[in-house]
Amino acid sequence: MCGRFVSAASLDQILGFFDVERLAFDPDDYEPHYNVAPTMDVPTIAETPDRRVLGLMTWRYAPAHIASSGVSASRLTINARSETAAQSGYFKSSLAKRRCLIPANGFYEWRRSGGSKIPYLFRPCDGGLFAFGAIWAPLAHDQIDEPRSGFAILTTRPNELVAPIHDRMPVILPADLWDIWLDPEVDDAAFVQGLCVPLPAAFMTSVMVGRRVNDVRNDDAACLEPAPPDNGTDAETGQPSLANPALANPSLW
Repeated sequence: MCGRFVSAASLDQILGFFDVERLAFDPDDYEPHYNVAPTMDVPTIAETPDRRVLGLMTWRYAPAHIASSGVSASRLTINARSETAAQSGYFKSSLAKRRCLIPANGFYEWRRSGGSKIPYLFRPCDGGLFAFGAIWAPLAHDQIDEPRSGFAILTTRPNELVAPIHDRMPVILPADLWDIWLDPEVDDAAFVQGLCVPLPAAFMTSVMVGRRVNDVRNDDAACLEPAPPDNGTDAETGQPSLANPALANPSLW
């Protein structure tokens, strides 16, 4: 799953990186987050009939249209398995008609070692931004004070870099698929599901970070700092924290 990520890019960086044509919220309402947790509002990119728009959405998926279907709108859904989303009544219509991109500087996953959970930060190796593939829907009215939309991040099997840490990773779309992903005319859920494959490990790097990120109340740049020397080695091997061996270039970061 993807349960925590970084959304700390400047608005100018996001607008330029994704060729966004309109900002749908007051810039004063934006704040960077270094430890995004479920129910937070983060920048989200979607396509309208005439332009690409950056808005704010809530990280939770509780569609208003399921309120009468017997499914509890209070369930906290933050991820959707891409392998089964096209067959799920809960996700299928959004996968076909309401897709978005979530800009992210990176995401966290935890490796279990005995009774401990050791956090790792995965980032683009070129210093840019990830584009998480996500689906959105208007939130059920009993879950919010005012009309707003929420999203779920699609997940897939891990690539070679993530696999030693976790058995799932977010769907991360390369730039050549952004137009297709956002196009509302592309409404074949099965076709879209086929786009949800792991980003190759060569485009990512990872580092063990301090356990400050384990507490969702900590949401500052210190969450990104590598683990200090006293716990900055791999819990199993005693070696420095993982990095992509194909991209072991200290000048990248």
